[in-house]
Amino acid sequence: MKTIEDFKKRMKAPGATVSTKKYWKNLKGEWVLQQEHPSREVSSIQTNNFALKTLIPNNPKPKDSWLTWPKKSEFKVLDLHTVEITSEGGQFKIVFQFL
Repeated sequence: MKTIEDFKKRMKAPGATVSTKKYWKNLKGEWVLQQEHPSREVSSIQTNNFALKTLIPNNPKPKDSWLTWPKKSEFKVLDLHTVEITSEGGQFKIVFQFL
């Protein structure tokens, strides 16, 4: 993967599955892992948003977690299968790795 368009194409592929890690910046400006999902399937794609199936404790059915497609300034390719999306304010980031 090299661009946002590559990322979108992979997310739109039938059966696309990613692992996700969400990080927040602490008061020292260091990234701290807050949440990790080893495997999430893409459940819906829209023009401005996409959704991932998320398992909720004590709930048998997964819930859709919606995210907005990233802007160029928020997007960074880490390797062929991994990208990082940072919030506009730079206080949190999500790392997606395609499985």
